[in-house]
Amino acid sequence: MHHRTALYASDIFSGPCGYAIKYPPGWKVPTLKSFQEMLNTGEKIWMTRRTYDVSRVDCVYWERITLNNTDYDFFNWYRKNPRARDWTKQGPQHR
Repeated sequence: MHHRTALYASDIFSGPCGYAIKYPPGWKVPTLKSFQEMLNTGEKIWMTRRTYDVSRVDCVYWERITLNNTDYDFFNWYRKNPRARDWTKQGPQHR
């Protein structure tokens, strides 16, 4: 399955439905610039924790396709009903 998805920095900062991200005591909130620097990698970005349940989905990661000041296009990989080499790939939506 191949889908295209666009991710906006505001979506990541605010989360789904506008819920705010909670930071531990002493944590300094990253700047947009440091966030863009983190996204501007050729490495996989792995989701190690989440606050919501997705039934039978694990091993979630993203790979950058393109990044500019407002948009982040990426492939979203995940494994559902954990079986070896059973991955779903999603990418940016056409506008």
